[in-house]
Amino acid sequence: MSDLNHCDQPVRVAVLYGGRSSEREVSLSTGVAIGDALRERGHLVTMIDPRDPARPTRHINLLEALEEVKVDLVFNALHGTYGEDGCLQGALEWSGVPYTGSGVKASAVAMDKDMSRRLFTSAGVPVARAVTWRSGDALPAEGQLPEAPWALKPLAEGSSVGIQKITSYTELTAQLADAQGSWLIETWLEGVEVSVMVLDGEAWGGVEIVPSSGWYDYEAKYVRGDTQYFCPPRLPQQRLDEVYSLAERAYEALDCSGVARVDFICGVDTLIALELNTSPGMTATSLVPKVAQSRGVAFGALCERLMRSALARAKELSDGRPE
Repeated sequence: MSDLNHCDQPVRVAVLYGGRSSEREVSLSTGVAIGDALRERGHLVTMIDPRDPARPTRHINLLEALEEVKVDLVFNALHGTYGEDGCLQGALEWSGVPYTGSGVKASAVAMDKDMSRRLFTSAGVPVARAVTWRSGDALPAEGQLPEAPWALKPLAEGSSVGIQKITSYTELTAQLADAQGSWLIETWLEGVEVSVMVLDGEAWGGVEIVPSSGWYDYEAKYVRGDTQYFCPPRLPQQRLDEVYSLAERAYEALDCSGVARVDFICGVDTLIALELNTSPGMTATSLVPKVAQSRGVAFGALCERLMRSALARAKELSDGRPE
């Protein structure tokens, strides 16, 4: 691989997008936006959708596909299962192909809401009270649960896929009776929702999210188009500084790389981290590009910055390996 650490020459980059997770449509939009931006800046872009077109429930042999196109870098625009949970990262590490975003450990831990919450707590990043439930377990007794209402969340999904607001114990047990997989039952806290962009350990800023429905679910994020965004958030500077500091601490606690997004709820007397996303969306309505734009960094320049980060990380790892 040539020395492309400063992107001063065209990079041969494969944009991975689509896939077969529940976040496929978001990933397709993200990938197209990134691919177009990099082409406009003179890079040599190959778009690869790992989902096998002949068998949509299967993946193509991704490493063979990458070997055929001889890329310098993989730009990971995949979301959800197989894309940001450590599976892809492990395969790319094995093959020696540099890639954007966090490594195997951070990706896997960030996708597991239970494990990431544990690491947040140990690092002094506050989280809401919660319990974990897995299909096959006995239904939790009401006295074992944190205070209602609850957010019922799949333990390993993003883009608000599958999240429900539950207001009563009867409703909760009815939902769990037929549920499969692992779920987080978390106290639902009201407040201002703020998403913070962290790049290479530095909080670049945040976005305040005001959905028309009062809840920033999948429909509010990607379908209705009536959510309001305020960048920077309309919070006192002291409160913002606190949020940004906690975002950097969460990023460090999970040992992230590249860009990540940390989501918070800021109440009158509370401040809690909801989750950390190691592969945040990069669509027209996505939050990370909004923050970058507020700092005067256009979308294409942001994509190049993420490539530089990935190439620098790959060089550090290569220099540290024994001959």
